[in-house]
Amino acid sequence: MAILAKGHDKSHDDKRRDTVIKTVILLILAFIIFVLATIAWFTMNKSTSAAGMSVKASSDLFEIATIGDNGVRNDEQITLLAPEYKYGTAKTIDGDEYYTSEGTGGSLKLRYTANDSEIAPGGNGKLSLYVIPKIDSGFDVTVSLNVIAYAEIDIYDENGDPVYKLDDNDQYILDENGNKVVDTELVEIISAEDFTAKATAVHNQQAVADVDEYVSAASFLRGHIVFFGGEGDTESASESARYYFTTPYRTRTFDQTISAGNKGKAVQVPIYWMWTNTLGQLALPDNVSGKRSGYPVLADNDPDKSEIITYLTDNRADIFANNGSSTAGDITAVSTHVDSATNFDNTAFNRLSAGYNEADRLIGTRIAYFLIEVTVNSAD
Repeated sequence: MAILAKGHDKSHDDKRRDTVIKTVILLILAFIIFVLATIAWFTMNKSTSAAGMSVKASSDLFEIATIGDNGVRNDEQITLLAPEYKYGTAKTIDGDEYYTSEGTGGSLKLRYTANDSEIAPGGNGKLSLYVIPKIDSGFDVTVSLNVIAYAEIDIYDENGDPVYKLDDNDQYILDENGNKVVDTELVEIISAEDFTAKATAVHNQQAVADVDEYVSAASFLRGHIVFFGGEGDTESASESARYYFTTPYRTRTFDQTISAGNKGKAVQVPIYWMWTNTLGQLALPDNVSGKRSGYPVLADNDPDKSEIITYLTDNRADIFANNGSSTAGDITAVSTHVDSATNFDNTAFNRLSAGYNEADRLIGTRIAYFLIEVTVNSAD
């Protein structure tokens, strides 16, 4: 199933941003001793890197698993770009049916749940990732998270004319208006040089000219997808007490303890994701300023809010399109509690919001697919 993230006009922090991502696939590469891969939803990740790795998962400690129905969103795109990923081997554990990496050569398509039918600012959900220990002793795994972006660019011939899609009978494929559909190439955005070479290969000079925007959009996408280790409370009787998550993964790397006595059992590794709709939900310590729209990502009294502020500061070049000499100071200003709205730094907030929203606009106009990559290593 393709996920269509429709755009919404947004000029300030209290409106939805103009962001369009057509399809998202989540690729999860779980490394054990060598490589153990899994996939789920989100755009499209690097087919070359995934396909180029040795997926010889061979571990004496664990295998990975997922749970859910047999359908995997965007399965057609996943199969096209990364055919090595499999559905996995069905296995009943404690009365539930899981799909494990056993017998897949180390590959597995991972399920996920989403709390929003659109993958767009505000979208969030949970990954269905489990570790099945092969031993009774406890051990730790290290999980690393990454986001990889793809562009979809038109193909032209050597004369600069569009190349049109053909069906199996070599007939032109037409859109709903009867127009011929231009063929496209999915390009993983790795660097300006690599993207330029790939766009040049399909004679797309406009994409070559816009290379900096494509590369920036990929970086902004990585910065705007944030991961967490716990679920919050969005159903509290008091709306002011509602929040989305706990335990932010500031460095996108964390250790998970697999307790002893779980041999052959499915131990969940909790990973939640969110493409935060507005900057205020992330950065503001409370809503004294009146500038926050939507529930905060973390509870107002959560000491881990400092982790989010550090994340914003450390990754400001990948979060704000207008990142500059004032950005770090602006983040400190808006994230510091004030006693009244009159003491709030509106100038800093508006500047940051403009940069955050512009970054989302670039994502929506330049990124066609993206893929979330998760690696799981034995930490012992």
